[in-house]
Amino acid sequence: MSENKLLDLSFEFAVAIVNLVDGVTAPKSSYMTDQLARAGTSVGANIHEAQYAQSKKDFRKEVLLFVLRGFRAGL
Repeated sequence: MSENKLLDLSFEFAVAIVNLVDGVTAPKSSYMTDQLARAGTSVGANIHEAQYAQSKKDFRKEVLLFVLRGFRAGL
């Protein structure tokens, strides 16, 4: 594990999502699984981006944005 536990957890989450998507075999599920894969793997990218905010206020704004995106995606 690295020094950033949040990034580690988001990576584990992304791996779990990819494994889940790979296991889906239901017909006509490609749109849903594609969306789930995009949403699940974007969490880590959003956390990474938030770390480079210019201020604590910007950091909080970035974190709030990716949390809201996760809620919209149903995560």
